[in-house]
Amino acid sequence: MHSFRFRNPNRLHGVIRPVHFMPAVLLLLLCGYGSPSPKSNVPQEVTRYEQAVITVKGQTATLHVSEGRPLAAALYALSQRFGWRFGFEEARLRYRGDVVDVTSPKYVSKSADDRAYDPRGGVLDLTFTLSAGAGQSADPRHVVEQLLAQYHARGYPGRYSFEAPQDPSGYICVFPVAAANERGVIEPQESVVRRTVTVAVRERETLDTVLQGVLNQLGAASGARVWWGGMAMSTMSQPAPLPVQTTKEPAYLFVNWTAAVLHSDFWQVLWDFHDKYYVLGYGH
Repeated sequence: MHSFRFRNPNRLHGVIRPVHFMPAVLLLLLCGYGSPSPKSNVPQEVTRYEQAVITVKGQTATLHVSEGRPLAAALYALSQRFGWRFGFEEARLRYRGDVVDVTSPKYVSKSADDRAYDPRGGVLDLTFTLSAGAGQSADPRHVVEQLLAQYHARGYPGRYSFEAPQDPSGYICVFPVAAANERGVIEPQESVVRRTVTVAVRERETLDTVLQGVLNQLGAASGARVWWGGMAMSTMSQPAPLPVQTTKEPAYLFVNWTAAVLHSDFWQVLWDFHDKYYVLGYGH
């Protein structure tokens, strides 16, 4: 599903026979069966994004997701289909009941803890109305609200909120606000990407160097390593086209800007339950 996947080598990843049916078909046609119904004249477009499917029929769109990280999959699919810009930070999961063991039965574990885990996600289904003639939903924020409400109602791990900038071209950032601790008790959780960082850009400094400096600050503040992955080095090694100055701002604003430079409508920060670190990726 993702352009970056956690490196876990132990992760799971009839004949039709001819029959004499023409007489029956003729009889059905004479009786009126087989005539196209009015609904069949409405064009339907089905687009699949790995574990997410978006169906558009007339002015109605439906989204179906079934996977361990349904929020990330849903936001990515919506960004690809409608051109909306999303950022997603996964909750730091600590409770064993919030993850599932996806270790391949063929894998020979080196220790009792040598396992592969995914969040305990599942299905999300959503139906929403498109604005006439635009192929766009009237308000992507409303779609995100519905997604989060359903995610929470289904009891999936973590509790999330979102922040939408006033600028309609900006990214809607979905971030965690609470998660279960090691005992399974829900407690508040501070977002990593909403922490304030200092962005200092020197002349001819490359994008990967500036980004790593920001992630180092996030790691020091959160107490967990934050890496970036899934991006081509040829792209990340280009000079950072930022003004040569020092600014202090929430990290997600810088991540939004970096995504725009990389021509990506989606970024995500995922948490590795086993190795206890975050990974930032652009795209899915």
